[in-house]
Amino acid sequence: NKTYKFFGDIDNNDIENHPLALRVVPLPEFTVNCAPQQDKSKEKIFLNILLFLFIPRWYNVGRKEKNKLSPFFRVVRYEDNDDIYDNPATEAIIDFRWKRARTHFFLLFLRFLLYVLCFGLVSWAYLDNTTIMNVDFLKTLIVVFYYLAAYLSATEVIQLIFHGPRKYFESIYNIFDIFSIVFPVI
Repeated sequence: NKTYKFFGDIDNNDIENHPLALRVVPLPEFTVNCAPQQDKSKEKIFLNILLFLFIPRWYNVGRKEKNKLSPFFRVVRYEDNDDIYDNPATEAIIDFRWKRARTHFFLLFLRFLLYVLCFGLVSWAYLDNTTIMNVDFLKTLIVVFYYLAAYLSATEVIQLIFHGPRKYFESIYNIFDIFSIVFPVI
């Protein structure tokens, strides 16, 4: 009787109103979008690799097609609530999808690193005339430098078109990307 009076009348209404009540909901196809799938034939794979090397990737879903995005992406992108990252289910989803995202960001980082390396070597050869550098190697560095400048600029333009100018320029990282591409070229 004392225990009952101490804890009160615990029923489902108290549990439902409690902020820490845990509910497990299955989320089938929570991370799958409605974008058309690419053809996986050998010719298409070769073409995709060739396009990957010379043309920046485009978004599968346009800015006006938010309904085609996966439910997970819509929640993360368009909700202002950062509490979603505190959820263990969200952590599991991010861990599950991290391998492809990590590869994308790693390759983008390597492109920027090669861009900086080419800029540094070309600048060093220009400023230090006593340095003996093969002319053909220097020409190759200059071509790679300007190619990467065009590639990275195209990537930023694609992001600008997809996100829109207002959302794109809200991020300090995008502004830093633009300055890190434009200033070395100038």
